[in-house]
Amino acid sequence: MKEQQIREWTNAIEVLSQWDRGVLHLDDLLERYRLDRLRWLVMESFRTRPVIDSILAGQMKRSPRPRVMQILRLAIAELLFRDSERRPRIVNHAVDVARGLGLSKPEVGFINGVLRSVVRKPDYLEYSLDETVATWLLARWRRQYGVEALALLLEWNNRIPLVMIRGEKCPDYAEPTEWKGFFKIPRGRFHEGLSDLEKGVYYVQDPFTRIPLELLDVQPGEIVMDLCAAPGGKSRCLLQQIKGLTCKGLITMGRF
Repeated sequence: MKEQQIREWTNAIEVLSQWDRGVLHLDDLLERYRLDRLRWLVMESFRTRPVIDSILAGQMKRSPRPRVMQILRLAIAELLFRDSERRPRIVNHAVDVARGLGLSKPEVGFINGVLRSVVRKPDYLEYSLDETVATWLLARWRRQYGVEALALLLEWNNRIPLVMIRGEKCPDYAEPTEWKGFFKIPRGRFHEGLSDLEKGVYYVQDPFTRIPLELLDVQPGEIVMDLCAAPGGKSRCLLQQIKGLTCKGLITMGRF
């Protein structure tokens, strides 16, 4: 189990490092790996980066080497979303990962020192929801939605997303939802559905995607062009929706 966790962190460090270098889009980099906890590590580190870097800025006089920085970011992401009693284990794990990657003794000590400093003062891990998005986006949302709606939006945006799948029937490892054909996988059970997802029995998809299709209200004889197909989840829903109807054509265009 420990070896697997170290491997997940090692892969997450590689993905984030390549993204920072501009190698590929983050989604494309993640496509190289299985749909497992690696994605959570990468996306939480990426999604909360403004907060993470703000916390680290108060602990460092200058930025360390990229690999060291990515380990620190992953660890802070975990610390932000874990109970206080698990925090020392996260620090120890980050140190194990650093040693496994062959980092120098001073670098391992630096990682250990920074993270233990953060854990000793829990207020370092407290942050305003305003810090979770870019300042220009925050200003735009404030103008567009108003102060009260913005507070609700930021609270929602800071939650760990649910894993929702779409399929014909609810599998044993998931739970039904209020939306037909959409099922929720509880935290800790995602690995049980990996085989079904890789076979295409189910498809990871947010229930929101049903709204544009309902508004589109495809009628018999119409030609539909899905210009946001990447890799085609809405097209798949649409095909299920128009089953039994006569449709002249369905054209999908992926991301180029």
